[in-house]
Amino acid sequence: MKTKGYKEAQAAHDAGLPRASIASTLIQQIQTRYGRSEESEDRHEVAMNVLGIAYAAGSDTTSAAVESFLVAMAMFPGVQKKAQDELDRVVGPGRLPEYEDLTNLPYLSAVTLEVMRWIPVTPIGVPHAVIADDNYNGYYIPKGSAVIANQWGMLHNPVDYPEPELFRPERFLGSDGKINRTVRDPTTIAFGFGRRICAGRYFSNNALSICIASTLHTFNIQAGLDSSGKPVKLTSEMFGGLIAKPKEVPCGLTPRSDSAARLVRDGVLPYRRQI
Repeated sequence: MKTKGYKEAQAAHDAGLPRASIASTLIQQIQTRYGRSEESEDRHEVAMNVLGIAYAAGSDTTSAAVESFLVAMAMFPGVQKKAQDELDRVVGPGRLPEYEDLTNLPYLSAVTLEVMRWIPVTPIGVPHAVIADDNYNGYYIPKGSAVIANQWGMLHNPVDYPEPELFRPERFLGSDGKINRTVRDPTTIAFGFGRRICAGRYFSNNALSICIASTLHTFNIQAGLDSSGKPVKLTSEMFGGLIAKPKEVPCGLTPRSDSAARLVRDGVLPYRRQI
């Protein structure tokens, strides 16, 4: 798992055909700083291990968030249309979105934040130990007690997020159309807290953002059809334990245009041999 992708990224880099990825960035940095010295081999081994761990740890949580995104877009087509309009203005039809575009896509950024809040991938946090006696709302919590954060409850608190059952990215936007920093960022809850906070939170958030951007830029998302040809009823009902995701994802994706389909084909082609 850790070796194949990294070696292919190295081969693409050496051939002068690197593709945008964390592996390519690390390979370039190691090459620039250490050349082909013996130390560079050690650095490549470290990079390979780190990326392998990140992939293994984040693949299930990221895929769960993507499933929530698909259901949300099918349930709230108005949100989907607004995000696609923004992508059309900023990115245009001739290419896929890139990481550098994200700072110019505030509505899409708000969609990503709302995905993290609406169906939190980790509805309960990992246990933490209380380091000192505490009192909370009249409850005495002695030192050494194990406490678990109700992250779902925090992210569905109507005081912070009015009508929390609705998927509404606008809650994170100010009157100027930019991200409103006075609204609590759900990623400060969704990724956990303290020393046990998710170590891959920045990577995961960027991966989810670019996945959402690329999907909305190239596809329309709608409810799937039942056996009689009618759209199925969509809900936000979720299931799971430590990791939560929609109970069902009966969604269909269709290319937005011929040029969008071509972008997808061109993007997939270099990896087709791996599928």
